[in-house]
Amino acid sequence: GRGANYICENDSSFHIRVVCPLKNRIQTYAKKEGLPNGVAGEIVMAKDEERKSFVQYNFKRNVDHPGDYDLILNSNTYSIEQMVEMVIHAYELKTGVKLPRNHARKKALA
Repeated sequence: GRGANYICENDSSFHIRVVCPLKNRIQTYAKKEGLPNGVAGEIVMAKDEERKSFVQYNFKRNVDHPGDYDLILNSNTYSIEQMVEMVIHAYELKTGVKLPRNHARKKALA
């Protein structure tokens, strides 16, 4: 959720951020909601600002600061399956914990 990486700031936490270019998010939202791109763009940008303001107000942090995340993924570049693989691998590298391969993938994709 919003600000979870600031609430759970400890060495055992693993913080991920998934990003996507604004243009793609607007197109996806417009299609999903049946809206013109202009209207969808206004809504998406307003929501972005609302979320940034929430984090700034409550945690005095900038949600866009890359140093607050262990891994940042672009969902426009990778498939969900690829991102799951990267998250699992990065988590294992950070923690030294090996996750059971089939179980971890099935659970993440459920």
